Amino acid sequence: MSRTHQQGWVAWTFSAILFIAGSATAWFYFQSASQNDQLNADLTRAQTLQRTTERNLQRSEQEKQTLQGQLDNALASLSQIEAQYETANRRLTQLNNANDDSATQITTLEAEKQTLQTQVDELTEQLSTAQSQLDTAVKEAETAREQAAAAQQTLAEYQTTLNRLQGELSEAATTEELYLAAREQLALKQAENETYTETIERLKTEMAAETEAMAQLENKLQDQLAKLNQEKEKLVTQLEDGTTAIKLPESILFASGSAELNSDGLNSLNVLADALQSFPNHLISIQGHTDSRKISASTRLVYPTNWELSAARAASAVRELLKKGIPAQQLQAVGYADTRPLVEETDAASRQQNRRIEVILLPNQFKTKILK
Repeated sequence: MSRTHQQGWVAWTFSAILFIAGSATAWFYFQSASQNDQLNADLTRAQTLQRTTERNLQRSEQEKQTLQGQLDNALASLSQIEAQYETANRRLTQLNNANDDSATQITTLEAEKQTLQTQVDELTEQLSTAQSQLDTAVKEAETAREQAAAAQQTLAEYQTTLNRLQGELSEAATTEELYLAAREQLALKQAENETYTETIERLKTEMAAETEAMAQLENKLQDQLAKLNQEKEKLVTQLEDGTTAIKLPESILFASGSAELNSDGLNSLNVLADALQSFPNHLISIQGHTDSRKISASTRLVYPTNWELSAARAASAVRELLKKGIPAQQLQAVGYADTRPLVEETDAASRQQNRRIEVILLPNQFKTKILK
């Protein structure tokens, strides 16, 4: 019985120890968790404080760099003054060691020393003033940013009001205003129709006059060609696009392989110039054409190829028309060599057909009435 009692006492004691140990462990875990939460909160506050401190440190570093620049400038000036001051002291020492009796120089050096000392004091004072001005500028910048933000907000409010008023103004258009606008459009259309009618009638009149002048030109050229005992052919052609082509055979203008007008060519161009006076509103393109044969050896020194020969013949015709009073701004000279033949070259007659000067009249200066 005593042994059983002892075993029960041991079991109860062991249970009590386990209870105490569990309670202690729970209390220690609770205390650790509370301390951990507190440490996390302290860590968060420390990190926030660190970021704030870093931003303040950056601003302080920028201000420090600005002030450091001003301080460096002041120190540089101060170094120069100190160097001058040292130079003056050395000169004064040399004078004293040499027992120089020049009192005037000593007085001058003392005055320079005093002046340099005054400049040092002034620079020190300027440095202090610059620091004060920097502080004031920082405060003014902060104030300006605040004012800018306020002005931006006010501007946005004004813009909103303006948009609203513009919408109301757009809706305020009356029936009378729309009626007046329609009448103006109708009057404008009527004026345009009248102008178009006048322009069409004028162009018809000009076209009839040009057609008559073209017929007279063809008759004159045909008469001139008949007088020269040449074969009569169609010299004037009216193209579908409104342009007119006048063909002058080489045989009545130039000698073979030459760009110099002969007497018959001069007479023909005189007749042509008189007729062209009736076409002041046209561009007159003088175009030279050759056959496909190569330039002879004797002519090659002057005209290496048919390009040069055709262009030179066109230019000769232009110069003669200028002498007869045709305005220069109406004329142009073009050389096509043998690139635009009229017929296939099979014999001397076909080659002669391709050697020609063509005068192309391009209607490029029609005048229209401007509607005001």
